[in-house]
Amino acid sequence: MRSKNFSWRYSLAATVLLLSPFDLLASLGMDMYLPAVPFMPNALGTTASTIQLTLTTYLVMIGAGQLLFGPLSDRLGRRPVLLGGGLAYVVASMGLA
Repeated sequence: MRSKNFSWRYSLAATVLLLSPFDLLASLGMDMYLPAVPFMPNALGTTASTIQLTLTTYLVMIGAGQLLFGPLSDRLGRRPVLLGGGLAYVVASMGLA
């Protein structure tokens, strides 16, 4: 059985450089989305409640992702989960573009 006490071998600067893009993407997604919300129903031919539902879905998925990926990264390690999540984000973004 593995010990639960891990030592972090990277410097603080390397850690911040590695993790900040992932944290910024979640915040940036919301900051870019909110100013466009009032114009989306007309532009997309839908109702305001449908647009608000997409915002709710985004926030629920951010929370569910933390609940899912936290224990998963404890079990598999941070690096594989972080790289897998980043890859899934890139693939989903390219697929939806």
